[in-house]
Amino acid sequence: MKSFIDSINFMLDTPSIVDENLIVIKLKELLLLLSKSENSSSINSFVNALFTPYEFAHPYKWASSVNHSEGHGKQLSTTNCDERACQTVMGNIRERLMHYSDKDFHLANTVTEGMHFGL
Repeated sequence: MKSFIDSINFMLDTPSIVDENLIVIKLKELLLLLSKSENSSSINSFVNALFTPYEFAHPYKWASSVNHSEGHGKQLSTTNCDERACQTVMGNIRERLMHYSDKDFHLANTVTEGMHFGL
C-alpha cells in the first residue's frame, strides 16, 4: 500500500504526466488492493453500491456507520428517490440528491439536516 500511496503522491506532484489512462489504471490498482484487505467484504459492497442506481436510499448496506436509512421524494434519473434520511452513529442526517448520472458516474448531494461526513 505504501508504494501505491507514493505513486499517487508522485502523480500529484507531477500532474503533467497524468492522463485519463493513468487515472483508470491507478483506480483499478486501488480497487485490487482494497479487495485483498481484511475489510474486503464491506469495501466490495461499497463499490457495488456506487454503480447501482437504486442504492442511494440505502447506505446502511455499505456504510457501517449508518444504522438505518430511508429514501423519500421523487425519482431522479434512474434513482428511486431524491432524498434520504439516515440514522448514523453520529446523529441523524438528511440529504437531497441534486444531480445523478449513471452515464457519467456522477452524484451530487447536499445535506439538509445534521452533520456532513463526506459519505
